[in-house]
Amino acid sequence: MVLWRNHNHLMIITLLLLAPTIPELLTGSTPITRLLNPINLLILISIYGLPALLIREYSVYRCMDYRGIALLGVSVGFLVEGLAVNTLYDPRFETMGDFSRYGRFLGINWNWSIYLLFFHSIYSVAVPIMLTESLFPNKASKTLVDRRLYKYIIAVIAFAAILFNISSDVYKPPIHYQLITLIVAVTYILLIHRVLSKKVLLGRHIFGSIRFPPRLVLFYPIIMIILVFYIMEKILPPIIHIILGFLLYISIINTLPTIDRRGGIDRWYISSRLVLGLCINGLIAAVFDQQYHIIIPAIIYIVLIMFLDKRIRKREEVKNVVV
Repeated sequence: MVLWRNHNHLMIITLLLLAPTIPELLTGSTPITRLLNPINLLILISIYGLPALLIREYSVYRCMDYRGIALLGVSVGFLVEGLAVNTLYDPRFETMGDFSRYGRFLGINWNWSIYLLFFHSIYSVAVPIMLTESLFPNKASKTLVDRRLYKYIIAVIAFAAILFNISSDVYKPPIHYQLITLIVAVTYILLIHRVLSKKVLLGRHIFGSIRFPPRLVLFYPIIMIILVFYIMEKILPPIIHIILGFLLYISIINTLPTIDRRGGIDRWYISSRLVLGLCINGLIAAVFDQQYHIIIPAIIYIVLIMFLDKRIRKREEVKNVVV
């Protein structure tokens, strides 16, 4: 039994690293110095990278597009925020700010929860997968991991979630909250699986025509996090705030490319611009919220994307000429 097929280890490692570092480093949730600790890095890879890898493998097996991947990515939000670090219920989480009160009902931070589920869907799953497949286009439609290893990967993910829960600085909610979250998460996964198995055209039949302008996706994280997440909560009732966030999320879901997974510049353009937007948002937070630890990873990602941008575009141009 081998972990990867056809020497695909580099692609696997890339995805395992992008999945945790994009959402954690560029939002300031985890300082880059903490990732220098191998144990911290391995735990984050287990809780972010391995679920993204499983979703990616499933999506290839089911011939799913990136919209389907993003929808399944909501399950990672349940895993991270509801079963590991427990911010869905934590009333004292310092990063939450006013969201420890705004929209809190029956012991759940509803507005915070909804937005974090959406955020993980895009930045912990869809974007890392799109970036990875842009870097390795010849393997974008191929599975990477032997299916016999899936149960071991799931066991590692569960173990990582337990490690978070027994950590002394993690909020301990009543056990029935997490049991309900687990049931909701499993039900959601089964529902999405059923919908996707029936080949439903999600964008047309469920979400309508609302769509974020592709050339403006750079501004999506800035609008979502700064304007809607932090400013609108001061002037809107919680339920209206949630509806607005849902519509914004659907607009970006409908913007994700549905092209053949084996190629296309749209995949790189949209995913890289979404990351650049998150970098800009992080730099704004670094200035106004004194989260200076975001500056270095944001600059690293900006430089890396600019370095790769011309090369990937040139590769696609050459490929189109040959075709």
